[in-house]
Amino acid sequence: MIDDVTENNVLASSPKNRRLIKHIQNRLKRQNDTLAASESITEEIKDNNESYRSNKINNVMNVLTMITSIFFPLSLLTGWYGMNFSFMPELQWKYSYFVFIAIMAIITIWLILLFKKKKWF
Repeated sequence: MIDDVTENNVLASSPKNRRLIKHIQNRLKRQNDTLAASESITEEIKDNNESYRSNKINNVMNVLTMITSIFFPLSLLTGWYGMNFSFMPELQWKYSYFVFIAIMAIITIWLILLFKKKKWF
């Protein structure tokens, strides 16, 4: 629009008006450049924020996956021995409860050590 004013000599009849229009045109160009730079910075901030949130969600999902991985075998064993069958020979054994608790503890400790070795935990 400013170019139209300078090309058609609508307001640029005197040298003073031409300088004033040129000055206004230069200021508008600088403001436009500033606006473009601000848009670029805003996009970078938005991308950084999205990356940060995605990383946080990823960390939470890793923790939940590890907890699930630890409790899944324990739930399987509990379900297996919680079926109340009378023909399971290990149920009649005197130390079966303690062995069952020890097996569950060994599985839990083994999984935690495995996760620490792989630096997931």
